[in-house]
Amino acid sequence: MPGHDGVAGYCYGEHTADVLVHAWGASAAEAIGQVILATAAMVIDPAAVSPADAVWVYQVAADDWIACMIRSVNEFLYLHDSDGTLVHRVTVDALPACASAPVGVTVRIQGQRLAERSNLAGIRTPAKAATYHLAALSRDPATGRWIARLLLDT
Repeated sequence: MPGHDGVAGYCYGEHTADVLVHAWGASAAEAIGQVILATAAMVIDPAAVSPADAVWVYQVAADDWIACMIRSVNEFLYLHDSDGTLVHRVTVDALPACASAPVGVTVRIQGQRLAERSNLAGIRTPAKAATYHLAALSRDPATGRWIARLLLDT
């Protein structure tokens, strides 16, 4: 994103009621990882989460990168809701394309379960869902970085 340093990262944009996430990375998969990290950071700062208590791995397949991003974020929100997933680190790798799903990723989350945390200070309410409204994920020809935009329903 213009004005943002680093190969990968995220920031929040203004929106009337929901949260608009802007993220970027060297690949589409890395940009999706940054969107997931931004979504997780709405609950608690990833630096405050223990890195090695638990690991979650899931795969998502879709017809395009935008659908893959939305499904990946919604799967994380499901994990948070069902298992109390708190994120320290997110790694996303692209899967090889196949006829049934041209786009796919493997998401690996390192962190801890909410139930295993002794101090609940700083825990906030998560987003409800990722939406297609305003969603975008494309490669910037000027910088080569992948730029993502996602609106989270809060």
